[in-house]
Amino acid sequence: MKKRKPTAIIGCEYSGRLRDALVNNHGWDAISCDILPSEGDPKNKHHQGDLQEFLSRNHHYDLGIFFPSCQHLCGAGAKYWKQKRESGVQQEAIAFVEMIWDSPSVDRIVIENPVGCLPKRSKKLGAASQIVHPYYFTESEDDMYQKRTCLWVKGDLPLLTPTNKVDISNLPDSKRHKIWHMSPSPDRAKKRSLTPQGLANAMAAQYTEACRHLFN
Repeated sequence: MKKRKPTAIIGCEYSGRLRDALVNNHGWDAISCDILPSEGDPKNKHHQGDLQEFLSRNHHYDLGIFFPSCQHLCGAGAKYWKQKRESGVQQEAIAFVEMIWDSPSVDRIVIENPVGCLPKRSKKLGAASQIVHPYYFTESEDDMYQKRTCLWVKGDLPLLTPTNKVDISNLPDSKRHKIWHMSPSPDRAKKRSLTPQGLANAMAAQYTEACRHLFN
């Protein structure tokens, strides 16, 4: 008898790194959804469009991992929060994240966002389940940098265990905080939001292990 493949949706993530790790390395039936086209494995499924509309289509997913835009939420832009609240864009961003959190279509939910206003401003999410850095999951030099990354976890999923937490204290600041040292360019924001490969692989492996009972 053919084994069932658990289903996953990866939202607001154009690189395809996590979707591809789930599909190619761990046997999931996964799809990504983003307003941008996917840059990952072209054989794997991607919906280019609005996530909220896509989640309303009555599909069911065993797992959903979401990377909503931090533009109006992250601590790096804290000096603009007052303006963003006055204009309403921060409230809209929080409502979008809470829509994901409340989605009845997804059994297990993980939301990723940099340290910012969500713990204080979102009564539904509250404090993050854990905070990690890319260098906790180092697989290559590209993962060796700091970025305080919050994860909110809902459902029977574990907190992530670091896979290779290297010492980056001796790296120059330009590498240790490379996110903040990126040169201005039209795609700077896109590059800064790229999911670290080590983190993607750790999520795929550890969440798969937690969902092993779904493979039947």
